[in-house]
Amino acid sequence: QAEGERVRLAGLAARDAELRALRYQLQPHFLFNTLNAISALVADDRKREASRMIARLGDFLRATLEETRGHEVSVAEEIAFTSTYLDIEKARLGDRLRVDMRAGPDVLDAILPYLLLQPLVENAIRHGIAPRGTVGTLAIHIVRDDDRLRVTVDNDIPFPTDSQATGVGLANVRARLDALYPGAYRFEAGLVEATWHVAIELPWRVANAARVAA
Repeated sequence: QAEGERVRLAGLAARDAELRALRYQLQPHFLFNTLNAISALVADDRKREASRMIARLGDFLRATLEETRGHEVSVAEEIAFTSTYLDIEKARLGDRLRVDMRAGPDVLDAILPYLLLQPLVENAIRHGIAPRGTVGTLAIHIVRDDDRLRVTVDNDIPFPTDSQATGVGLANVRARLDALYPGAYRFEAGLVEATWHVAIELPWRVANAARVAA
């Protein structure tokens, strides 16, 4: 039993280290792009928009670096965090980014991994929306399917390519799902006609039940 407890604690420590690494991995090129966008707004004398973007960046960094969260959060919490990130990207990309986010009230208390959506959204914007010369749509849908939580992320792409598959974000998401739900999840990513499609299915659990220990 003592050996089993040591294995369990070692697993939790490894997951903690992985989550911390993910938090810091999110920063570099996103910060670079955001600061450039703020600089451009200031240069164009759009100070109100620059101030708002700085405030949203502060919210984003505070949420990302916060150490009090566990490995899982409610759908409502994850959507709030992702919306903060998207606000920054909307300020940077303007009308070129169109967001369609849907999660019914029946799924808001469901549990999913903390920072699950952000790498997928960042991957979609970086490889799909930003390179386009026209408007691109990012669609995030979260629904319940019997005893499963289904998350899909779809984005327009500039041309038929599988370049999104090479991003660090997808590999990180897959590794985290494998650590948190070994043998109990489904993860798919690839081209579907003119869009890049990611689909994730997780066991259905709600926030007031059990969470993975922080």
